[in-house]
Amino acid sequence: MVEAAWTKNQRSEPAAAVGIAFRVCLFGGADSHPAGLHQPLRCTSVLAVLGEVVLLAHRLAATLALAGVVAVWGVRDYEHRRAVNALEARVYEGAEPLRASAYPSWINPFRWYGVVETRNFFATMLVDSSVPDVDPEGQMRIRYKPEETPVTLAAKKSYLGRVYLDWAKYPITETEEIESPPGYIVRFTDLRFDYPGRTGHSPLSAGVQLDRNLKVMREWFGFQVPD
Repeated sequence: MVEAAWTKNQRSEPAAAVGIAFRVCLFGGADSHPAGLHQPLRCTSVLAVLGEVVLLAHRLAATLALAGVVAVWGVRDYEHRRAVNALEARVYEGAEPLRASAYPSWINPFRWYGVVETRNFFATMLVDSSVPDVDPEGQMRIRYKPEETPVTLAAKKSYLGRVYLDWAKYPITETEEIESPPGYIVRFTDLRFDYPGRTGHSPLSAGVQLDRNLKVMREWFGFQVPD
C-alpha cells in the first residue's frame, strides 16, 4: 500500500519544499491483526530521496547553464580574434590599416561588422570569421575623413562635441551650411553603429548648430535637428 501524507523532513530542506511524504508500506506473511487488519512489516519514507533528486537536478541544470555561457563566450572570443586578424591582414584601396575592430551580430557567431581606419578614410564591411573572409559580399563602404575647418573645430570644442568624441571609437563629422538662421550644422556619427543594411541615420548621432561667428546655438543627440 502507498500512503501520501503532508509532513516535514528534518534531513533535507528540498524534500520539505516538496511537501508530500510518500510512505511505502509493505505487507506480507500469514499473520493478521486481531481486528482483521494486516500488520505492516516495514514502512519507509522516500521524501529524503525525492528531495536529493530534486537538489541534484537543480545543481545539474545550473552547471549546464553556466557551462553553456562559458562555451558561448569562448567561441565568441575566438571568432572575434579571427575577424580582427583578418581585417588587419589586408590593405584597403592601397592603404595600410591603422586600427581595426569587429562587432558581433545578434545571432550568427561567425558574422561580424568590421570597421577599419586608415590615414585618409574609414572602411566598413562584413566579415565571415569561419573562413575567415573580409567583405564576402563585396559591399565595403569607404568614408573619407572630412577636412578640418574652423567650423568643425568649433563644433568639436563645444561641450557636446567633447563628450561625444570622448565616447566614440570611430567618430566622423558631416557639415551642413544653413540659411535660416545663417550658420552651420555639424553632425557627429560613430561608425561602430553604421551597420550595413541600416536604413536612415544612426540613432546614436549628435549635432551642434553654430552661427556665422561660430558661436554654439544648439546641441542635441540624434540626427534630426530638434524643433
